[in-house]
Amino acid sequence: MDSILSNNIIALKDSLYHLALPSITLGFLLSGIFSRSLRVNLDKTLKSDYVNAAICRGISRKKIFLNHALPNALLPIVTISGLTMASLAGGALLFEVTFSWPGIALRLHEAISQRDYTLVQGIVIFTSMLIVSLNLFVDILIAYLDPRIEY
Repeated sequence: MDSILSNNIIALKDSLYHLALPSITLGFLLSGIFSRSLRVNLDKTLKSDYVNAAICRGISRKKIFLNHALPNALLPIVTISGLTMASLAGGALLFEVTFSWPGIALRLHEAISQRDYTLVQGIVIFTSMLIVSLNLFVDILIAYLDPRIEY
């Protein structure tokens, strides 16, 4: 973010270069969960009665897929993504140690080994608030996407 704000293209390229391997690793880790869930939900949605009724009315398959099947199949994906964000926060230590990133999880590891309990409590509270906020955002997003859900 600093390189974008300061218009430093060289630092931006360097940041993106060092971000590639952890991003690919994380993408491979999570792609199986999301692709399997999306495929199962799409199969179930495409076999439902309202999709058959739309086909009988002569609506194109592309419109049926984009307007009817995909939004309903994405609801479980949004829920899974919220749960995955929480597990990523817990698994950040593995990525930060493996790829030598100075981050909050690595600092938590150092604070635990130095017995700095005040810092440990602060990091745990901050991470907990972040996870609760993400879950609240996911719940609001699901309520927005699915009109049947009311809070």
